[in-house]
Amino acid sequence: MTINIPKEKFINAIKETKETVQSVTIERQKFWVKKARKSKTKRSHILQKCVAFVIPLKILKPTVSKGGSTAIVKEGERLKRFKKAGICVPPVVYCDETALITLDAGIILQDALNGENSDYLLLQATKSLASLHSKNLYHGRPYMKDFIYNHTTNEIGFLDLEEDPLNAMNPAQAQARDVFLFFAGISIHTDKMDKYFETYASNAPSSFRKPLRRLIKFLVPIACLIEWYSNCKVGKDTHKVLNAVRFFKNKL
Repeated sequence: MTINIPKEKFINAIKETKETVQSVTIERQKFWVKKARKSKTKRSHILQKCVAFVIPLKILKPTVSKGGSTAIVKEGERLKRFKKAGICVPPVVYCDETALITLDAGIILQDALNGENSDYLLLQATKSLASLHSKNLYHGRPYMKDFIYNHTTNEIGFLDLEEDPLNAMNPAQAQARDVFLFFAGISIHTDKMDKYFETYASNAPSSFRKPLRRLIKFLVPIACLIEWYSNCKVGKDTHKVLNAVRFFKNKL
């Protein structure tokens, strides 16, 4: 897609935006500006890093972006790589060391999972993830808020590629983590996990199984301890992780 808009207008849009991520309209077209930001490392990431150091599972290592100019440029490069591979992502129209600008490509999938077509959307998202992995690519953090749904084309794709897991693990491990995080995310939206897993497994390479099996083997006793100690009163994110552990414990 060719965007015939002068470069200066994108530069001005970056200067005028106040939020880190903000939509702008330029010549009647909607774009999203994402500015370079500092690291989003939290205490939970530091704890995760310590655990991964003690238990050398690369798949557990945090891959949170360190932010800054390098991170925003690398995200732009990953988006272009995905687009070239035929993956549905927002087209990059401008990128420098201060910000990334993409053409609006749809709504966040998480906001669309509230109607009768939720099952269809989740199934399509599953197929999109399998397609991504079949091309030897990976996302890094495929939560429901990191998928986009295009009403016009009926496609489901990806956004927010700031976390590159290949900095900490190999492609098979990165894809296995994608699978775990994806199914943890959809676990609160559906009771048809078996259906979606069968769809994923039949359309994706099998290399994810070994590292995912190893991850689940490590997490099962921890999950049991958390459930016993907390008496099932846990936060939303922990609840999703426990759901995924229970599910994969009986599938792998």
